[in-house]
Amino acid sequence: MSHYDTVDPLERDFIQSWEGIEEFFGLMLARVPWKDRVLELIAELRHAGYDRKLRAGQSIDIFIVSRSRRHGLRPEQPRVAFYFHKVGMDVLEGNELKVHTTDLSLSAPVRAVLDRLVNRDID
Repeated sequence: MSHYDTVDPLERDFIQSWEGIEEFFGLMLARVPWKDRVLELIAELRHAGYDRKLRAGQSIDIFIVSRSRRHGLRPEQPRVAFYFHKVGMDVLEGNELKVHTTDLSLSAPVRAVLDRLVNRDID
């Protein structure tokens, strides 16, 4: 019996998407000095339970979360995108910059953006 057997199928898919994203960023950012900070942020988001409420994905080196039932997003689907760079990250809600910070953590402004997304319908 797998630990997924008692989890709702959609929630299981969401959790598995986060497992894939950790692996992807672990490999893709192997030579980037801020790799550990990115992986720590992803772990912090998972510990806060966002891995059960949001699908994780990526586009090139951009970390994206959504309420999409399936992998792949249509342009109109709500999303939050994390752009990581040497001195921090930018967090966009849709196409609008919401957070620009040097702190890669689940700060109150980042949590507010994610919580708005969590409250959207599954699409």
